[in-house]
Amino acid sequence: MKDYLVSFDRNQNPVLVVAVTTESATADDLIELNHRLQSVVPSIPFGMVVDPEVIRVVKLGHDGLVPNPVELVTREMLGPYDPDFAGQDTEYGTKQGFLIYFKGRVESWLWDLADRWKLDQPPGMRELAAITLLDRLRGGNTSDEVAVRGSIIP
Repeated sequence: MKDYLVSFDRNQNPVLVVAVTTESATADDLIELNHRLQSVVPSIPFGMVVDPEVIRVVKLGHDGLVPNPVELVTREMLGPYDPDFAGQDTEYGTKQGFLIYFKGRVESWLWDLADRWKLDQPPGMRELAAITLLDRLRGGNTSDEVAVRGSIIP
């Protein structure tokens, strides 16, 4: 199962599309997200695929190719927002229920990166700063209720 989030900068410009999946993500998931992002106007510069074990983040290049993604350990990034989060081993009823719960943890982490509501230094700051995503998120917000024309979200 898969669902999406969109993060906006402080001026409400979309800067990141996040595909959250309960299944193990593959390189094909990142390539698919990249293809979808290429068709969006105005362009969205970052893509992220989050599965229960790995978070992959890419800054899209001018040629549309996915450069080497930043890879983060999901448990390490989301653990501070729920100590019971155990990645793929998290016990949470149905797959749909787990997806809602999991997406909420991802959203909490992104909000913390933008506003430092929980931690002074949320996990992943250094890695996301290295690709300039952290600066773009600062002061912005994240939502799962986004209407876009020419939707990239199926």
